[in-house]
Amino acid sequence: MESLTPREVRLSSQRLPIRVRKVRRPRFPYGKDYRPRIHQSGCCLSSLRREVNKEVRAAASEKPAKERLPTETQLKAAERIGRLALDADLSVIRQQLISFALDYERIRATMPAGDERTRRMEVVTAKIRTLAIAGFPLIDEFSQSSSPGQRLLAVVMLQVKPDAQYLPWLAERLAVEKPFIGYHAAVALLTAARVLPVTDHQKILDAVRAAKLHLGIGKDTTDRMDILDAAEKELSGPAKRRK
Repeated sequence: MESLTPREVRLSSQRLPIRVRKVRRPRFPYGKDYRPRIHQSGCCLSSLRREVNKEVRAAASEKPAKERLPTETQLKAAERIGRLALDADLSVIRQQLISFALDYERIRATMPAGDERTRRMEVVTAKIRTLAIAGFPLIDEFSQSSSPGQRLLAVVMLQVKPDAQYLPWLAERLAVEKPFIGYHAAVALLTAARVLPVTDHQKILDAVRAAKLHLGIGKDTTDRMDILDAAEKELSGPAKRRK
């Protein structure tokens, strides 16, 4: 094949058709400021889980307060988690709370009675408190459950967020539950005496007295009776004459 001279190559290239690609303008079907949304089950829930795990670890490492009442740290943690969980899927909170209920039941079933078992169950209680506000919409489900661990969830929620509607139910815990849950029901009544308005005081007093009757004769020296006595004293003190 005969090769072309440089001049012939230049001339032939000038005769080739030149095709110019038309540049399309970008289209914005949802507007120029459109940004795709990140699904709630992505970053938001993972952030919530991280915060829950952080607060749960802090609660587990904290020394129990006198009378095993909710501590200031636990109450603040419950408020923080409650705010974070406002837009979250409640099933995430429910799943975590159910795991705490199972932890309580497992500890009670596998460990011998004694201080160490009580300490371990108190750690679980502290964890529940961090989720008490976020999980409060589930209180009806937990209070009516046949699972003692789930009923403990409801009792502990009422320590953090007292509700006069559940005062009779708390009083009944002293008759039907094991001493650990009964004790924490008494703590919830004491918290109600300190937190609920004066208009609820008669209801609280009736519940405390009913709880004492449910506790029965011969239990005058138990820690449960001590807490109920403290609640009754709280209601009769001058500090409770608030509006």
